[in-house]
Amino acid sequence: MAYTLHVGRDVHDHRRMLVCRDSADAVAALAGHVKQRVYSGICSGEEPDVVFLFPGLGSHYVGMGGELYVTEPVFREHVDHCCELLQPLLGLDLRDVLYPDGPQLVVEQGFDLRKLLRGARGGGPEDVAAKRLNRTELAHTSLFVIEYALSQLLIAWGVRPQAMLGHSLGEYVAACLAGVFSLEDALSLVARRAQMIQTLPGGAMLAVSLSAAELQSHLGESLYLAIVNSPTDCLVSGTDVAIEQLQQKLKELYVPHHRLEASHGFHSPMLDAIAEEFAQLVGSFARQAPRIPILSNVTGTWMTPEQAVDPAYWAQHLCQTVRFADGLQELSHNPDALLLEVGPGNTLSSFVHQAARAADQARTVLATMRHSSDQRSDTACLQTALGRMWLLGATLDGAAYYAQERRMRVPLPTHVFERQRFWR
Repeated sequence: MAYTLHVGRDVHDHRRMLVCRDSADAVAALAGHVKQRVYSGICSGEEPDVVFLFPGLGSHYVGMGGELYVTEPVFREHVDHCCELLQPLLGLDLRDVLYPDGPQLVVEQGFDLRKLLRGARGGGPEDVAAKRLNRTELAHTSLFVIEYALSQLLIAWGVRPQAMLGHSLGEYVAACLAGVFSLEDALSLVARRAQMIQTLPGGAMLAVSLSAAELQSHLGESLYLAIVNSPTDCLVSGTDVAIEQLQQKLKELYVPHHRLEASHGFHSPMLDAIAEEFAQLVGSFARQAPRIPILSNVTGTWMTPEQAVDPAYWAQHLCQTVRFADGLQELSHNPDALLLEVGPGNTLSSFVHQAARAADQARTVLATMRHSSDQRSDTACLQTALGRMWLLGATLDGAAYYAQERRMRVPLPTHVFERQRFWR
């Protein structure tokens, strides 16, 4: 039925969609017997610009994209290719780290108390796998691989970005898709960058619910403004001792904050020691001007061709504050653009909503992959994003979307627009 409606029926401005597992699930959703899963919308007739947002570290988790790896050949092909290219650089198969028990289909379920208790006690197999994935070079490369493969799946289905904005490490995915670096070079850069960072003394990072201006008065020695996520959310890098002292100070002031699972003080002068070496490494690879516009973390505005090919720019990106909120502000000039978070979780979506509320502006942002605590399947999350995109006027390449399936048209003897004659 979905195939027939997609390829064999007229498309109208008033639209409705739902994601279901089977006919019984569809009936239950349409009848309202389950939580709200039916979405409706009115298309303006113009296809919106699509902007890809790529998450940074902190959103990754063991098993991310596992169901897509099983069910989507295009996604699996790109994951496999990336992992094969990375194997000599990492000395292992990254798929064994991502999917230690093999890629799994997600069985939708509710709150799992046993899983929570295992997490509270710690030390279980899940903790061991997560600890291994959190190694700097594995966390960085795995996140790149999943975001790159997911973006290639979307592009194969006809969802092409008109612009891109990465968050920290996510800017490397954007640069690769835009053609600044080849895939092989981008993977090598990400892996070797992480290995260089691993040689430095450790540090810590703290998320703080304050604006950048409010936070500045709390930054003393060995504390640095690392990332400005939104008008009310920032990250601080520093030494362990300095971060602990800041935590105590913020606790006394009742300022919401939480410590991140970070091995180093990223995007700060704490990484200056490797900046020159990293710039030389970037300079050893071929670089091209971006073919798709990219918003820069360093400047908060559009990356110029000169910046994209300048090794010093990427060294700055390593050590300077990420101006993600400024990038979102730049995107606000196109309020009708459709923002897609291409990667695990919905962290960037929350930053978009915070920025939109601060500017009293409505923005549409959709997550394409579930958060680690989300009990939906990967397929349901991605399909919901695609359906909601269609409500807003985005189109999919039907031939490409159904290329891996065998579907038939449903012959309908009648339809709602067929005229009938009635006697008074």
